[in-house]
Amino acid sequence: MADCLSLLRQYNVQKKEIIERDNLIIFDQLAWPKHVKTNYLVFKGAKESGPKDYYMLESLLFLLKNVALSHPLYIQRANTQKIPSVKLPDRKALLAYLNGETEASSSIDKSVPLEMAIATPAPKRHRDNTPDAMKKAKLESKQILEEKVKRLIAYAVVMVMYYSNG
Repeated sequence: MADCLSLLRQYNVQKKEIIERDNLIIFDQLAWPKHVKTNYLVFKGAKESGPKDYYMLESLLFLLKNVALSHPLYIQRANTQKIPSVKLPDRKALLAYLNGETEASSSIDKSVPLEMAIATPAPKRHRDNTPDAMKKAKLESKQILEEKVKRLIAYAVVMVMYYSNG
């Protein structure tokens, strides 16, 4: 099964729609929580230590949606929306990977266990043909037709009165 980082890259390169809804990021029929960690390592400076940290899917999608902003403005917007931002040292290589300019990145940790996707139902592409929906549509059509008939009768009465007084 695909991981969320690979799908984000694939959908970005192919310009496919990525949907954000109900705290999920949805790729067609697969979804992940916005706050799921990807396997892309967060840059650590020489003075930083501690366990490995990974970017959240929400952070990477936010970067893609705001790529045209200067980095300081991007950071400000991310902070305003309470989304962890991508660090400047990671930005260039990460965007090169997500835009399909490079096939891999040394910051992708292939050893980390990844969260499985949540299956989402396929979107409905047809009309609602349940008996209740059909009755409602039929009733609405009948009401519209009755309204038109009333208007025509009123128009005919006005015309008869106009020509009979003429």
